[in-house]
Amino acid sequence: MKEKPTFLLSGAIALVISLLSLTPVHGQEYKALEGLESINSVIDFRKDNPKEAAAYLHYIHQTYMYLNSSFSENADLVIVFTGPVVKLLSTNSKSLSAADSEILDQIAETVASMGKDGIRMEICLFACKLSGIELETILPEIKQVENGWVSLLGYQAKDYSLLPIY
Repeated sequence: MKEKPTFLLSGAIALVISLLSLTPVHGQEYKALEGLESINSVIDFRKDNPKEAAAYLHYIHQTYMYLNSSFSENADLVIVFTGPVVKLLSTNSKSLSAADSEILDQIAETVASMGKDGIRMEICLFACKLSGIELETILPEIKQVENGWVSLLGYQAKDYSLLPIY
């Protein structure tokens, strides 16, 4: 008798998943995307909690992939890392706990995937210097710029939408 409710629950979950797969794609469900041919965004990324940073980077990557498919690859996304988050973008993890060091590996994998998929990333060298980060330890997919704020201002002047992640 107890197996029947489990079977019914499994069937209901399968049905919901099947129905969700029928959801319109390519921005049809987003009123905000109607009429747009492209989208350009710059992300001011400062989230320095390792677990949260890893989760946000993954979500940003998924969002970019969705937008890129919605706009026939006309989505441009730049992430500018400023502030203490820079310590999470280094191959040197000696100042972090063992658990946080494992998360750094996840972050490095996500950053590598993001770079391969066309997301541009920049890191503020001023923040690196303040955090004691050796420049040669910065993940290779990330372009080094002297001042991340200058990049953020420049992208906004070029009509890139700003998305702050603090």
